[in-house]
Amino acid sequence: MDNIGVGVVTSTRLKERYMACKNTWSKDFQNVFFFGGYLQDDNLISISQAGEDYNSHFLKQQLGFKYMFEKNPNFDWYCMTSCDAILFKNSTLNEIYKYDHNQDFLLALACGTWTDTPYFHAIDNPSDNSFTAIAGGGGFFISNSLMKKCYQIIDSFNENWIRISGPNYPYSDVAFAYMVFKYLNIRLTNMPYLLGQPPSHYLGAISGDENTKWYVNFPIPLTEALKRPMSFHYIKPHEMMDVYNKYKS
Repeated sequence: MDNIGVGVVTSTRLKERYMACKNTWSKDFQNVFFFGGYLQDDNLISISQAGEDYNSHFLKQQLGFKYMFEKNPNFDWYCMTSCDAILFKNSTLNEIYKYDHNQDFLLALACGTWTDTPYFHAIDNPSDNSFTAIAGGGGFFISNSLMKKCYQIIDSFNENWIRISGPNYPYSDVAFAYMVFKYLNIRLTNMPYLLGQPPSHYLGAISGDENTKWYVNFPIPLTEALKRPMSFHYIKPHEMMDVYNKYKS
């Protein structure tokens, strides 16, 4: 079963990256959409309102979701990821189909507690205005039910995000978590197999390097996460094939 729309945020200026995705993991999925900005590239879907720099990630994500929904409003799940990430099909399908796509689900790796007052930033203790942000580099998934609701509010939220985000404007993953929390009162479901770092990062933490402290409260053992990862992030183009072959199931 592969009734998923997968969006990849990229740029015509990042051809080596997006071609590494096209030559490896994206071949495994039936419906993959590579989103670029205003520059024309036959390999990419142009989001004409977006630029080609770091700040463009937000609009490519938001309008990319709208594009996928308009192309097919019947995907079970809609995903957004980056061109320096790997998504593993078998593990992905095994995990996301544990959840009902006819219910409202945002499946993502949790990235701390954030607040929108006085400005967007991470905090240590939850408050009435706090929400759990997404670590979105490794990808996140929206159920069909939730996507139908998001489609109706994305444009108005985009305008609001420009006004309220300040220096956090390019943090598109934080923005999406905030949007569904503030507008729809929906919180993410933590998916620890969506790994937001490369394998070397987690292997180092397992062996006891300086990253160990960040995983004291990780919901599953890192050794378990590495047995069946759904994704990795920050994968360089020359590493993509080796990592893909090593961890695909």
